[in-house]
Amino acid sequence: MKSVLAIQFLGCFFYTLFVCFPAISVAETSGAQKAAAADRTVNGRVTDETGSGLPGVSVAVKGTNRGTTTDAEGRYRIAVPDSPGTILVFSFVGYLAQEVRVGNQSALNVSLQIDTKALSEVVVVGYGEQNRRDVTGSVASISARQIENVPVTGLDQALTGQLAGVQVQETTGAPGGTINVRVRGSGSIGAGNEPLYVVDGFPGVTNITAINPNDIQSIEVLKDASAAAIYGSRGANGVVIITTKQGRNGRTTFRLDTYTGFQNVLRKVDVLNATEYAKFHIDSKNNAYADAGGITDFTRFKNSRRPIGNQVLPLYLLNDSSNVINPALGAGTDWQDAIFRTAPINNVQLTATGGNERTRFAVTGGYFNQQGIIVSSGFQRYSVRLNLDTDLTRTVKLGINLAPTFSQRQIVNSDDTWSREGVVLTALTISPHIPLQLPDGTYPGQYQLGTPGFNAMINPYAIATQYKQGEKEFTTTGRLYLDWNPLPGLTARTSIGTNVVSSSYNGYYPSYLGRGGSAPPSLARAEARPSLLFNWVNTNTLTYTRSLAGKHNLLFLLGNETQKQGVEDTYVRGEKFSSDAAPYVGAAGLITAGSGGLSEWSLLSYFGRVTYDYAGRYLLTFNIRRDGSSRFGPNYKWGTFPSASAGWQVLDEPFMQSVKPVVSALKLRASYGLGGNNNIGNYAYQGLLSDQNYIFGAGLGELVTGLAPASLVNPDLRWETSRQGDVGIDAGFFNDRLQLTVDYYDKVTQDLLLNVNVPRITGYQRILTNIGRVRNWGWEFSLNSRNLKGGSGLEWTTNLNLSFNRNKVLALGATGDRILSGTSQIFESHVVEVGQPLGNFYGYQILGVFNTQEEINNHARWGSGPVTRPGDYKFQDTNGDGIINASDRTILGNAFPKLIYGLTNNFRYRGIELSVLIQGNYGNQVINGTSRFMATQRPGNNQYRRVIEGAWQSPENPGTGYARLGGSSNNIINMNSIWVEDGSFLRIRTVSLGYNLPTALLKPLGLRGGRVYALMQNPLMLSNYMGYNPDVSFSGRAVLNPGVDYGTYPLARATTFGLTVDF
Repeated sequence: MKSVLAIQFLGCFFYTLFVCFPAISVAETSGAQKAAAADRTVNGRVTDETGSGLPGVSVAVKGTNRGTTTDAEGRYRIAVPDSPGTILVFSFVGYLAQEVRVGNQSALNVSLQIDTKALSEVVVVGYGEQNRRDVTGSVASISARQIENVPVTGLDQALTGQLAGVQVQETTGAPGGTINVRVRGSGSIGAGNEPLYVVDGFPGVTNITAINPNDIQSIEVLKDASAAAIYGSRGANGVVIITTKQGRNGRTTFRLDTYTGFQNVLRKVDVLNATEYAKFHIDSKNNAYADAGGITDFTRFKNSRRPIGNQVLPLYLLNDSSNVINPALGAGTDWQDAIFRTAPINNVQLTATGGNERTRFAVTGGYFNQQGIIVSSGFQRYSVRLNLDTDLTRTVKLGINLAPTFSQRQIVNSDDTWSREGVVLTALTISPHIPLQLPDGTYPGQYQLGTPGFNAMINPYAIATQYKQGEKEFTTTGRLYLDWNPLPGLTARTSIGTNVVSSSYNGYYPSYLGRGGSAPPSLARAEARPSLLFNWVNTNTLTYTRSLAGKHNLLFLLGNETQKQGVEDTYVRGEKFSSDAAPYVGAAGLITAGSGGLSEWSLLSYFGRVTYDYAGRYLLTFNIRRDGSSRFGPNYKWGTFPSASAGWQVLDEPFMQSVKPVVSALKLRASYGLGGNNNIGNYAYQGLLSDQNYIFGAGLGELVTGLAPASLVNPDLRWETSRQGDVGIDAGFFNDRLQLTVDYYDKVTQDLLLNVNVPRITGYQRILTNIGRVRNWGWEFSLNSRNLKGGSGLEWTTNLNLSFNRNKVLALGATGDRILSGTSQIFESHVVEVGQPLGNFYGYQILGVFNTQEEINNHARWGSGPVTRPGDYKFQDTNGDGIINASDRTILGNAFPKLIYGLTNNFRYRGIELSVLIQGNYGNQVINGTSRFMATQRPGNNQYRRVIEGAWQSPENPGTGYARLGGSSNNIINMNSIWVEDGSFLRIRTVSLGYNLPTALLKPLGLRGGRVYALMQNPLMLSNYMGYNPDVSFSGRAVLNPGVDYGTYPLARATTFGLTVDF
C-alpha cells in the first residue's frame, strides 16, 4: 500500500511540475520540431586515455540547448544541425573538455584526456567556489559520483570512512536516528562539538536527516581555521557544506533510481539459554548460601527450608529435594529473536534535469521506507527538491532552492536500563525461561517470579509492541537568490532563506502493562510534544575578480548576513484513561503535567575574503568575520574571527621541472586563524527567573506560586574561541596516478564554558563562565591511487585515509577542579581533569581475582562491606593506604580513538563495477553498560556466556579473569574496569556490485542508460567487544560522558538490490 502511495505521490508531483513549468518543455519541443527538418544524426563513442568507454560524458551542440550524455559504454547519439560549422562540446569532471567540429562526419569518436592538474576541480567554500588547485586551507570533498556508486540511506553513510579528520559515529542504529560528527576531535565541554551544516548556502540547518542523500551533488568539509573562519562564531568545530544537484542546459532527462532489500541485526550477544541460566542461578545461590555456612546439597536439605533469600527458584529444580535441573526448561525463550526481525527497506526516486540557454532546473521526488530491526520501529521520508535558476537579463540571474520533506518515525524505547523500560537491555537480561506470551494473551514478566534476587522486569517484546510512540516532522528549507553582474568580474548577490521544522511527538503507555518494575495494571499515561522551529537568513555578498598583467589574480569578497531563529514547544502529559482504546492525551481524564516555551536567538555578521595568486604559483588567502550574537553578555556581544593562509605550487618553479613526470603536482600550504563556538543556551548570560512555591498565612497557610531568581547575571559571557594552525602538502606522482595529501594541525580552544561554584552567600550554587582550555592536535593522511588504468579492460583505484588525533585539557578555571559526570544509573563514570584528555572513564581498577586466602591477607581491604573471599575481585589500592574506597578510583580508559581510518577499493571491468569500503577505529575503549547487570555473576539477570564460562571455581580452576558465581562482594556494582572493553573495530562498511546494462539492451526500450546493482551494508565487523556495536554513544553528542553502550539500538546488516535507468 505504501509503495502505491509513493508512486502516486511521485506521479502527482511531476505532473504538477510540468504544469507549473510548461514553458521549458514547450520551448524544447518547439525548438526540436523546427530543427528536425534540417537535422542529421551523429553518433560515436567517448573513451579515456586507455580506450575505456566513459559513461556520463556531457555531449552538447555548442551555442544551443541540445545535449545528451554517453551511456554505460561511452556511446552517444545526438541530432545536430546540418551545417558545416556545427561544433560538439565533450565535457566530463576530471577530464579536459574538447570541442570538435562535426563537418560532414556521421560517426565521431573522441578520446578525453585527464586534466593533468588533478587538483583543479571546483570545490565549494564559504560563500563561493575555488579551484582545488588554488585552495590554501584544509578542505575535504565527496562527489556525487562517490555517493551514486554506493547508494546510501543517509548523510552518515555518505561521510563514514571517506574523509581524513572526520569521525562519524552512529549514536543509534534506529531508523532516522541522529549521528555524531566530529571534525578534528572534541574541543568543547559545554558548548557542543557538532560542525556547522550549510545546505545550498543556508547556514545552520538542524535536521540533516531530512536531506535525501540522492539529491547531493557534493559535500565539502572545511577543517582548518582558514577555511572555516569565514563562518566566525560558528566555525570552530568545522563546517560541512552540502550542495544539491543543479539544472543544466540541454534536453530534459529523467533518472529513476529504486532499490529494495532487507535488514537484520549485525550480530547477536552471546547469553545463556534457559537451562544454562538455571544452572548459573543454582550455583550462584549455592555459593552465597555456602558463604553463610549453609548446606548446598538439596538431597540433604530441601530448597524450601532455606532462608527465602537463599532459595533457588523452584521451577529450576526437578523437585524440592533434587539437585537435578528441570529438563522441561530446554532452551527457553530467545529474547533477542523475539525483539529483532528481518526488516524491509525500500527507496524510489525520480529526477528530472534540463533547461535551455536561459532557464535550468533540477527537480527530484523521493520516497524512502526503512523498517527497523527492532519490532515496531521504522522511518519513512517523502521528499521533494527543486533547484531552478533563470537568466532574467544578460546581467541578472534569479534562482530558487526549495526542499519540503515529510517524515515519520515509529519509535521504540530501545536504550537505557530495564527499570526505565529499555527494550534491548531488558531482552538481554530477563530470564530466558519466561515465555513470550501466555495462552490468555497477556505478557509475563520477571516481576511475577516472587523469589528474591530477580529484578522486576517487564516483558521486552510487550514494551516494543504495546508502548506506542511516534513522531511526525515536516521540514522545509527554501532560498531565493538574485545575482547581478553590472561589470565584468563583479557579482552582487542577495538571498533570503528559511528553514521551518514542524514536529509532533505522541506517546502512550497502556494500563495492561507494568511500568517501572511494577506489575500491571498500571496507570495509563499519554504524552504530546509539538514544536515549531523557524529560522530565516538574509545574505548579501559582493564579489570582484580581476587579473592584472595576466599573472596577478585577485578576488575580493564582502558580505553581510542576518539570521534569526525561534523555537516554540509544548509538553502535555495526561493520565486516568477510561479505556486504552483512545491512546491520545486528549482522552485523558486528568492532565498531570504541562510546560511550554519560546526561545529565540539572532546573529548579525559582516565578513570578507581576499585571495591573491601570482601566476597560479604563489597563493594567499585572508578571511575575516565579525559576529554580533544575542546569546552573549553585553560586554562581549561582538567577536572578530580572522584567518590567513598561503600556498606554494612548488612544481611550477623552473628548478623543479627535472622531477616531472615522476612528481606531477606539489603544493605546500600553511594557515592560521580563529574560529568561534556560540552553541550554548539562548539566555545563559541573563539572570533568569523560575517558578517557586511559598506558603502564606497562619496555620496550614495557603500555597502560592511565584517567581524567584534562578541564575546569576554574567555580562562577560562570550563565545569559545579556537586558535588553529595547519600545515599541509598536496602532491601527485606519476601523472597523478598517485595523489597524497598530508596535514598537521594544532588547535587550542580557550574560554571554554563551564559551570563553576560560587559562594553560597550569593544565594546561588553555580554560574556559567568562560574558564577552560583544551588542545587538539594530530596528523591526517589521504592517499588516492589509480592502480590499474584500464589498458586490459580492468580499472582499479584505491582511496585511503588515516587520522591521528590527540586531546588534552589545559585548564579548568582558577582552581582546576576536576569534573565528574555519570550516565543514567552509572554514577561518576567519567572524569575531566587538567593534563588528561577529554572522554576519560573513571572508576575502580580490577587487578584480577583472589585465588587464595593468603593473597587476600596480603592485599588492601575494603573499608566496609562484606568479607572478601577467594574468587572475589582484587581491586587496585591506587593511593597505597591499605584501604580500598572511593579515593582509589582511577582512569580506566578513553572513549576517543587514537586512529580512525577508511579504505575504499573500486574495481571496474567493462560494464561491471565493484566497490568495497572498510572503516574502523583503533585505540579507544567503550563502557559496556550492560555489564553492570550481565557481568556481576549474580542470579537476578541473565549473563554473558563468556563471563560465566570464565568464572573462578577453585584455586585449581581459576577461570579466565572473572569472579566466582554469587560472590558476596557487592563492590562489583560500582563503576570498574570489567565494564570497560576495547572499542577498536574493523568493519566492512559497504560492498557494492553493479553492472552497466549494454546499449543493445537499452536502445530498443528507449533508454539512455541503465544499471543494476546489489549492495551490502555492514556485512562483517571484527571486534572483541561483547556487545552489539563498540562505536556508540548512549549520551548522544555529550562530551562529558561519551563512549557508553547502555542497551543502545544495534546496527543493522542490510542487503539491497537496485535499478537505475536514464531516459
